[in-house]
Amino acid sequence: MKTKETEKELLRRLKQGDREAFDAIYERWGGYVYNFTCKTLFNKSLAEDITQELFLRLWEYRATIDEERNFQAWVFTVARNLVYREGRRMLLNSAFIDVVQQQGSRRGGENTTDNMVNLSFTSEYIAKLVEEMPPARKRIYILNKQEGLSVKEIARRLNLSEKTIETQLYHANIFMRSRFRNIHLFCALLFLAANS
Repeated sequence: MKTKETEKELLRRLKQGDREAFDAIYERWGGYVYNFTCKTLFNKSLAEDITQELFLRLWEYRATIDEERNFQAWVFTVARNLVYREGRRMLLNSAFIDVVQQQGSRRGGENTTDNMVNLSFTSEYIAKLVEEMPPARKRIYILNKQEGLSVKEIARRLNLSEKTIETQLYHANIFMRSRFRNIHLFCALLFLAANS
């Protein structure tokens, strides 16, 4: 019973903008979200991203928290929805790649050249987007995505708090996703036009 009361108190304090309460909630639930996501998607980097996204949502919407509701159910529901969304995105990307490869194989040797052009275009586009980021965010993003360092390792290397690293990666990921939505739509339209 005391655990629930303690959690309710933490949620009340979080609702008022108490950063220590947020940190305590993160300590209590961060590992659960990360492990659930990692076991479902089999991807540590995605699990970190989704964990960050869930807790940033919690912080952003803290004023609307109802401390009387079951917080564990909220955490599970949001984590599950984020995992489903990511899973759908992965399946759609995979299906799109399969269709492109099938179309290419029907045209003989064009597939290899097309794939190389697409890979080159995508790599150049990612590099261009990374260059648009603020310098500190860019450095953190490169350390995480290109060098494969964890949040802890980056924080240690740059002598910054893990929360700062998480926030910067969250904003970098939001930026990249928003830009990639546009390019995926553009590529899909080109693909449909080329095959109509």
